[in-house]
Amino acid sequence: MMFETDLIVGNIIKKSFPELKKHKIIILNFKRIYGARAVYLYFLSLLIIGKSIGKRGVNQGGIAHELSHLEIFRKWGFWKSALFSFLQFFSGKIRRRIEREADLLAINKGYGKELYLLRKRSLSKSDERIRKLLNKYYLSPEEIKSYMKKQK
Repeated sequence: MMFETDLIVGNIIKKSFPELKKHKIIILNFKRIYGARAVYLYFLSLLIIGKSIGKRGVNQGGIAHELSHLEIFRKWGFWKSALFSFLQFFSGKIRRRIEREADLLAINKGYGKELYLLRKRSLSKSDERIRKLLNKYYLSPEEIKSYMKKQK
């Protein structure tokens, strides 16, 4: 069964992530998780989409951020991706690097406005724990805006 999310992800890949076109990506929709996750395995990937991404329709900025992870992991290769994915649980610096790199790639691919709106909404509506995570590891709405201006 094809969901709206599957179509949106397919369109984003077609438009902005051509290197992921031939890579097998399984899309899972869960209402009980917050945000989205990308899980990279060498031969396939999981894109897990939670309630905050699809609450008011699917936010393409959030999807582009997760697809950016997959593109970065594919460029790094299996072993480096596995190492960094493991180390991010022990090092805030590594997690910050991984998340901010995915934000920047999503912006470079043209999803800055959508990412900005998602981040702004998430910071205003989320619980304190989520806000702390967003502030600690991801680009702020102001940083997203500033980076988009530099691109022009």
